[in-house]
Order: sequence, then C-alpha cells, then structure tokens
Amino acid sequence: MAMTMHPIDPECLNLVRAYSGNDDPQAWLSRLQAVAELYQWDEALCIKIGVLQLEGTALLWARRQQFASWSGFCQQLNQQFGETTESAAARLEQCFQQHGESSHA
Repeated sequence: MAMTMHPIDPECLNLVRAYSGNDDPQAWLSRLQAVAELYQWDEALCIKIGVLQLEGTALLWARRQQFASWSGFCQQLNQQFGETTESAAARLEQCFQQHGESSHA
C-alpha cells in the first residue's frame, strides 16, 4: 500500500488517546485505524504513531518488539493485551449474584 506522505497535523494526535495496555486493544486500534484512514497515513506511519501513543506497560512492551507491518503491529498488540478466554470467564464469574444479594439498588 503505497501512499503519499502527508505532514502530520499535531491536532490529529488528540483524536487517538494514549494506550497503556489496561483496556481493550481492539477498540484503541480501531480508533487509530480510523484516524489513519482520515489522514491517509501509510503503514509505516501508522506504526510510528501507534507506538508514539503508547504509554506505561504497553510502551515498555513495544520497545522490545519489531513491527514489520501494520497488521503485525495490530496482531502482536492484541496477543499481548487482548482479553483471553480465561480472563473473560473469570471476569464473568464475578458478575454472578451471590446468595442473599438483592437485585434492587
């Protein structure tokens, strides 16, 4: 996918919040992809902006990675920070009403 490089408007970075690895990476990646399409970024720029918007645990993780493509970046981020079946099941188990608990506020 060869696109013309466009100057980066610093305001566009405000459209994609920082990602620390503590929530759904897919929602963050979808937002980043939408902004990238709007500003017509190529894959290399998407990766650079994506890494630039990382912080905390996610940034530490990214510094130890090499990303050959945008799809590779997305896949690796999802594998590292996405919810596993086990963690989703554990979270769901915490939602069950306990014996004696009322469903009324």
